[in-house]
Amino acid sequence: MANEYREAAHQQMIEAALAAAAAEVLARGWSGLRMRAIAEEVGVSRQTLYTAFTDKHGLARALVAQRVERFLAEHGTEPATRSSVQTSVEDAARAPRAGAATRHRCPNCAYVYDEAAGDPREGRPAGTRPVDIPADWACPDCGVRERQDFAPVGQVTV
Repeated sequence: MANEYREAAHQQMIEAALAAAAAEVLARGWSGLRMRAIAEEVGVSRQTLYTAFTDKHGLARALVAQRVERFLAEHGTEPATRSSVQTSVEDAARAPRAGAATRHRCPNCAYVYDEAAGDPREGRPAGTRPVDIPADWACPDCGVRERQDFAPVGQVTV
């Protein structure tokens, strides 16, 4: 019985986090989505969110999967299972993009991670996508920000 209540509370937290994430994305765009703001809105620690979603991109994928499920249900389409929708969203997120590489800036010290160049001193070869860098990675120059706090500075063509 205790597991039943725990699972219900966990599911309620997930739903609240996804609702808060949707509001953040509408207000600030994808690049404005911040785990800290979601945690404060939901009333949980950032670590709780990281445990549930792994990182900011995991939260975004869960949000997209939730919206796809709702869309399918609202339009009378046979809804796919949650795992197949989630898998499709994750596959799309990891699929190669058509020649676009991103750059992300540390908001603390202005270090820029350029996906096209990678970061050899950190052992990241050219083409390493930010989503493929561990969530707990910190800025190599100042060391105080996590990868999720880096803001996109535009796209460059490779």
